[in-house]
Amino acid sequence: MPKKARITKLPIGDQEHWATVERLSAQDHEATRIPSKTAPLRERMKFEAAQVITRYLIENKLSQVQLAERLKINRSLVNKIVRGRLEEFGLDRLTEYVERLYPKATGHFKVALG
Repeated sequence: MPKKARITKLPIGDQEHWATVERLSAQDHEATRIPSKTAPLRERMKFEAAQVITRYLIENKLSQVQLAERLKINRSLVNKIVRGRLEEFGLDRLTEYVERLYPKATGHFKVALG
């Protein structure tokens, strides 16, 4: 059965979630495009933090509502993160969200310094 048929049978919140997941999987979706090497370092780091959050959502098969609950934020903010609409987010704020998802993480972001 095609994904679209499956998606249309899901509750409204799940419909939106899986539609977003499909868009994120598309190569030309804004949230999957890597910022140019000339973009400011802070913007590239914000993008990487948003990607970590989005991967967490997809890998854990969470809805945006469930992720919002884990992050203790509004679902509309999660939606902005997974869509790559990061204008209103600071790097500190996105990093805090990553730390909420991975409290024991000792890794680092890989950002192309080009």
